[in-house]
Order: sequence, then C-alpha cells, then structure tokens
Amino acid sequence: MRRHLKGGNTDLKTGRSYSFLILFLILSQNISAQIPINGFCEYNSYQVPSGYEHCLPVDINSDSFSEIILYSSSKKKIAIVSGLMTRNKLLIKEYSLPFEISKLEPLKNKGMYVFSSRQNRLLGLLKIFGDEKPKVISKLEFDSFPENINIGDVNNYGVEEFLISGSGFDGISLIYQYKGRLGESKIIGGSSFCFSTFIDLSNNGFYDIVACNLLERSLQFYYNDGEGNFNLMRSLSSDKKFYSINSYDIDNDTFEDLVVSNTGSITILYGDFQSSYKEKVVIPVKHIPEEVLPGDFNQDGLTDLAYVDYTNGTIFIIFGKDGKEFYKEVLYRKTNDLTDVHQINNTLWFLSDDGQLFSIERFNGFTKNVNFVPAVNPTAIQHFDYAEDRVKDICFIDRYKSELNLLISDEEGIPSLYYTMPVASDHEEIIAEVTTSGDNIFYCFTKGSRLLEIIKTNFENETIERKQLYSPGDIQDLKVKRVDSTLTNIFITYNNTNRLFLGKFEYRELSVTFKQYPSVDRNVLNSELIAAEEPIIYYWKEYSDTLYYKKAVIKTGPNEYENIIHLPKPDSIVFSSISSDLQNNGSQNVISIIESGKSDFTLVSDEWKPDFTYSLIFPEWLNIKEENQLFFSFINSGIKNNLVVYSPEQKSLSKIDLSNTSKRLNFTKLIDSVDAADYFIGSIFPGKYHFVFSNKREGCISLIQLKK
Repeated sequence: MRRHLKGGNTDLKTGRSYSFLILFLILSQNISAQIPINGFCEYNSYQVPSGYEHCLPVDINSDSFSEIILYSSSKKKIAIVSGLMTRNKLLIKEYSLPFEISKLEPLKNKGMYVFSSRQNRLLGLLKIFGDEKPKVISKLEFDSFPENINIGDVNNYGVEEFLISGSGFDGISLIYQYKGRLGESKIIGGSSFCFSTFIDLSNNGFYDIVACNLLERSLQFYYNDGEGNFNLMRSLSSDKKFYSINSYDIDNDTFEDLVVSNTGSITILYGDFQSSYKEKVVIPVKHIPEEVLPGDFNQDGLTDLAYVDYTNGTIFIIFGKDGKEFYKEVLYRKTNDLTDVHQINNTLWFLSDDGQLFSIERFNGFTKNVNFVPAVNPTAIQHFDYAEDRVKDICFIDRYKSELNLLISDEEGIPSLYYTMPVASDHEEIIAEVTTSGDNIFYCFTKGSRLLEIIKTNFENETIERKQLYSPGDIQDLKVKRVDSTLTNIFITYNNTNRLFLGKFEYRELSVTFKQYPSVDRNVLNSELIAAEEPIIYYWKEYSDTLYYKKAVIKTGPNEYENIIHLPKPDSIVFSSISSDLQNNGSQNVISIIESGKSDFTLVSDEWKPDFTYSLIFPEWLNIKEENQLFFSFINSGIKNNLVVYSPEQKSLSKIDLSNTSKRLNFTKLIDSVDAADYFIGSIFPGKYHFVFSNKREGCISLIQLKK
C-alpha cells in the first residue's frame, strides 16, 4: 500500500476524550445489481482542432480503421482525423467549404454524404474520398431552416431519399435524387417537427414515417401507400417535451421499435405484426435524455441504450437484460462543453468544444496501456481478488458520485462486472479484504478524520452492509488483522488531547466493540502501526527543539519503548512512513523519511540496525519544496520489494534501490507525465505488472504496464 508524505503539525487539536464509547451506524440494504459491462470500459482521448461542434466516425480510406470528420454550423470548413485506431500520431487535414454544415450523414455510395446547412437554408451532396478535397456535388435551397436528416429507400428502387425536419423547418420534406439533382416532395407543411424517422410501421417492406410535432407535442404516424405518398393515420399526444426519436429493433424480434426520449424518461414502443405499438416500457432516467443511441455496447446480443445530457455534459449507459428489461443507468463520463456523441460498431465517440475527442469501446486485453471507465472523479483506489484467482479486481471512490465502485474482472483480467454503492464521505484510503465466507469487506477512511466506514458485500446473495464507526480522535494510521472467521481487529492510532492513543475495534458479524489502550505518548506528529500479536507503533514526537523517533510495543503490562534516533527540529517537518515486508521474509519493516535541512532528508529504517539513519539528498528533478509532495509504495522484483516514489509536482514515478551495505540510494525513473490522485502497483493479470492510478487529468482509472 502506498503512504502519503504527511506534514507534522505541532498545534494538535484538543478535545474531549471518549474512552470506551464509540457510536456506530449500521445500514443494511441490497447491493446495486451487477452491471454486465463485459469489457465496455476502454477510454481514450485525443486532441483535435477546437471550435468544431460535431464529429462523424466513418471509414474514408477503406482500411477498416475509423476516421473522424469534424464539422461545425459556424465554420465553413471540415477536418478529417485519421490514425485513431493505430494509436499513432494523429493526421489531421482541414478543408474549406462554401457552406457551414449543420448535419452530415454518410450514404451507401462510398465517399458520398448528405448535408444540411441551417444557416444557408440548403441541403446538398458532398463527396469526401481519400486525400481529395471535398466537393459539393449538388444542392437544394429552401425557404426555411433544415436541420435533421434521416436516410432511407422509400420506394425500394435502390436510391436513397432524405427525410428533412427541424424546429425551424416548414413541416416535413422528402428529398429525392434524380440524375444527379435533388428534388423536394413536401409531406406536410405549416407545422414544425423537431424530429422525424423512417420506420416500417405496416410491415409491408416500405418505409413509413414517425415524427414529433413540436407545436402539438405529439407523435404522428404517416403511412406509405407503396408509391411514396404518406398519409397521417394516427397521433399520440404527450404532456412532456420530446428530445429524440429512433427506430431500432430493441428486442430482436425483426419488428422495428420506437425509442422516444422525454423529460425524465425514455419510452420504448414495441412493434408487432399488427403494428399496434401498444406494448411499451418506460425507463425513468435521472438526467435529460437529449439524445439516445441504441447499440450492443457490451456485445452480449442484447440492446443497450446510451443517452446524452448535453446541458450537463454527461453520458449514461443503460444495459439491456432481455429486450424488455434493463439494468439501472450507469454514469460513464462527464465532460465539460460536450457538443456531440456518435456510435459506430458499438464504439462511442464524443467531442467537446475545446478540441477534445473521446472514445469508449470494448477492452480486449492487456496488449497496451489502457484507461478504464465508468468514472468521473476517481480518488482513492485499491485492489482485491474477489474470485481468488490471482486476477486483481479494482475498487475506487468516485468523489463526483460519492460512491464506492467495483470493477470485477474475468479470468483474462478484463472488467466484466460493475458494482456501485454509496459512501458517506470522500474517503482517501481503502483497505480491501476477501473472507473465507465469500464476503468482500472494504474499510474506507481518511487520515486526519474520525470516520471509518466499513462496507461488507456478498456478491452471491447481492447484499451490502454498511457500518459507520467513529474514532475518539483524528486517525493517524489504521491496520486490519483478521483473527478468525468471526472476528476482525481494526487497530487505529489517533490523537486526543495532544496524546497518542492506540484503539481497537473488535468487529464481529452482529456487534462492534471498542477498546482504548492507555496513552502511548505526548506531542506525537506521525505514527506507523504494525498490527502484530503485540501491536507495534513507530512514531515521531517533538520535545523542545528536538525530534525523537521511537518504537513502542504495546503489551498487556507496561509498554516496551525504544529510542531509535533524535534529530534537531528543522523549521519545517515532512514525514513519510511505510511498513511492508521489504525482504519477503514474512516480517514487517518500517521506513520513514524526515526533512533534516533545507534541501536534504534523513531516511530511517529498522532494517539497518544498529545504524538506523542515512542522510540523503533527493534528485533535483523531484523538486521537493513542501509537504504532501511524495507518495511511497513497494514494487516487487522477485527477491525483495523495492521502494518507489511518486512526485505529484513532477508527475513522475521512480524506483529507489536501497543498498543494505553501502546505503546508497539509486533513483530510476519509471514513468513520466502521470497525474495520479492515488495509486497502487501490482500484477493486475498474471504476467503483467501495472501502475494503476486514479487519473486526475482524464478523470478515469489508468493502467500503465511496468517492467519487473
């Protein structure tokens, strides 16, 4: 486990002492149902030119790799982005156009696209092929403002027609192609339709039309007589605003269904052989579903729904259970200035106004470094082994959602299940434990706080039990030691009335009791606890102008104390302490670092007896200037654990080789340019060693493969 470099504070908070009474709250509930994400978790981001509003994933070069066309209703240009799938340097080409483009859709004819330009009140055909400059093939002007385009072969002649609508467009028009020219057939005028879509309502092989009448707030059904004439047959009124409409075979029964989004819900109207559309499912949603994108994102053969709230910049996935039932929505991403979302081949692409292009797709294996979602603002992160199969699962706190999230991996290390459960605080530490009875227990806390939240889950019976325990003083360190299948001891060190205490929660299935040991010492600034049969505390204390590093063995009789070193107290104090099995021999070793001058530090280790100390100067690139700049953890190299240091200021991870004989410290940079809120290092998948961290810059979980 990593340990955060922590500064000492001589003005310790005083308060009333709670000797034996600890208040706790027990909350039992059903765990959130497991969400079968089946690897739909890989997240990537790219920098593209800013100012574009829309992105369209296509395959321009016929190389099976997606390109992205960027366009905007406020720019007379487009950009073509390639090199996305190969993860090489992006190739971006911008081209000027005579019009601003509001909507762009690909046609079956390779390299041909239909576009609308609201600002120029026209619709046109555009050829985009290879490295050629885009060329306008034909255009058709209107007296109103076209926006939305839906494409279909209305007469089954093999030539595509275009269904045009929009809030500022006069009714609905059908645009046809004839000898390279475009013509208009007005279906209805004198009204406003925010959306329209082709759908085979009558199951006769000809496209009909369903449209959202903006003025009447109704769904209107227009039937095709087989000769391209459309007649209004029925209308469904709504007291809510329409945001989008899609036709899609949701339940895989060969009949097209309607997916309609309103304020607070997504409604699916299921088609049948009678075209009655009487059966429906209403899915309540927490945000505004301004756009809904059906697909099979987790590739399990069932239809899923992605919905987008552009106002709040959020993207949610609702995974399908069986075509008629759905899991609860999952917040996958939140992005500032989100402007457009598309899906192609079950990959989501989305764009922000500042030139950030993102994708979410199915993760297929550890052949590269990878980012995982769902996540928005992950902080504390830890691993556990739910199935005890040597494949590590990931748990993390998401500060934005105030949740503990779990990513459960399959035998290949691919996240397959997602769980989420609420937490009472934005905890900064997680200790994870898997019991012999199949329970997974997560101890969540923050050093300097009094709250300890215990979350016990059982995935077999889908239950969760939450306990909130409170320490009599601010927690300095916490360790968990399981005694047997019925008892776990939770040891804490904490300050109260300027005294350091050791406390123990005895955690059982139906009860929690607390024992407070006699005061250990006064004026303690930092402590590191080892949960042995007789607990051991290493700690720094100040007295006058001197700092003392001491060891206390807590016994049933008088405690056993040992003075390790003492140093002159500098103007500022920086500590870092960590305990681990440094030599892989089953014993716990403690390393502590303290600032001993303006630019140098002293490292103290109980492994180097009788000479405990070593004066060192960190490399200049670490640039140690203030407290809370370093994290420490261990990386296994087979024979022993090596100390590694992460510098948030330099955003770099380095390995420190500790020589037991010469006591020289050799620094080796492992990773640059990583902005980690928290991390761990370990073998996520057997044979792969990763630096796993909460990515502050990207707002996701990132994994970078390390060499052993």
